[in-house]
Amino acid sequence: MKYDLAVQNALILSSSDMTQATLAVKDGVVAAILSPDCCVDADETIDATACWLLPGLVDMHVHIRESLPGGSERIQAETRAAAAGGVTTVVVMPDSRPPVADAASLKERAELFREHSVVDFALTGGAGGESLRQIVDMADAGAVGFFGCLGAYRDSGSGLHCASTADIFQVMERTAQLGRFIGFHCEDPDIVSLFRSRAHEAELTGSSAHGQGRPEFAEVLSALTLLETAEVTGARLHLMHLSSPRAISMADLWREEGAPITVETAPHYLALAEEDAEDLSVPARTAPPLRTEESRGDLIELLQVGSIDVVASDHIPGSAGDDLGLPGLETALPVILDAAIAGELTAQEVVLLMSENPARVSGLYPGKGTLQPGADADFIIVDPSETTRVAPQDMYTEDPGGAEIYHGLELNGRIEHVFGRGQPLSRRGEVISDPGRARWMWLSDEG
Repeated sequence: MKYDLAVQNALILSSSDMTQATLAVKDGVVAAILSPDCCVDADETIDATACWLLPGLVDMHVHIRESLPGGSERIQAETRAAAAGGVTTVVVMPDSRPPVADAASLKERAELFREHSVVDFALTGGAGGESLRQIVDMADAGAVGFFGCLGAYRDSGSGLHCASTADIFQVMERTAQLGRFIGFHCEDPDIVSLFRSRAHEAELTGSSAHGQGRPEFAEVLSALTLLETAEVTGARLHLMHLSSPRAISMADLWREEGAPITVETAPHYLALAEEDAEDLSVPARTAPPLRTEESRGDLIELLQVGSIDVVASDHIPGSAGDDLGLPGLETALPVILDAAIAGELTAQEVVLLMSENPARVSGLYPGKGTLQPGADADFIIVDPSETTRVAPQDMYTEDPGGAEIYHGLELNGRIEHVFGRGQPLSRRGEVISDPGRARWMWLSDEG
């Protein structure tokens, strides 16, 4: 057979293995994994000797926050950032402006992304008390999952807020009937409000005020409510961007009882601690905030023993007057690759946490998140012997200010090529694909 593309002599990574082989692509899918000494007939050949070949990332926690209608420039900028960073599928949170809280707005958003996204995408719907009656319709319209907040989180708008435990119970009950995941931001809003007021009264500023205004207790308390409700309802609860080792250990207890719970953290919680924040030129204004160095070490240990299922960017493009946000699409993989090369996790675990598991949770596996034959030919070629220097001023994201926490950092590993469905998306950080070829991803047969 003649192939469209062959990537030769690469170390091909799966979640359980690393094998030197040749990846053959035909019609946008992985056609075969061949012996490295096999003679391959292909229109294009890439020599990837000494390089890692990973499945494209499925980032299941991406905020774009474009306006509806409109928002095309924001979508193009942020999905270019994804292509540069090795993210070949974005699972987009529903906090557009206004939020996706019904089937009509989900379909409207899908059309915008089809026209303007550089990478493939999946959409989620709002799961708040106001959108309860719309959940089934949004699932039928193509939502792969749902996202909710405890209380009025920031300026995210109606349709995402669970104002009471009764709201939490009802949205979990409804999503359980559908079998879709439901993700929650884990901070108790009343505790955050109280502690932020105390930090203000104490005249704290910068990272110190931010950290003390969002204590770990708020994360643990919200997780407790969500975990127990998930067990009662049978909902597929996905705890998003946890920074608290205690909250993750609690989730393990519920999972031991059979509750269908998955746990996510973000690269910044694995790479940085609140002690680092004091030395940064800009505040690390993430929510939840960075925790102590001891907690960071505990997070890595929990990751190593399998208590963390997903590492996702929690990408949020900054905007004027927006006091929280870290644009992580272009830094997530470099940060985690650096940790893998340093021995904090294996290269196979990078695939599991950033490609395979998020594809499984989102219902997109095995079309996404793997390089087995028949899967979409979404892949990343990484040279582990090279380095990447983080330069926010060169990023594609509309407002890279939040990425200043990594400014000048020298990370081990460099992304050489990114392909989506067999077509080149970026080369050494330069996006070479245009909008308009993105595919809207619904659930796979296994989803």
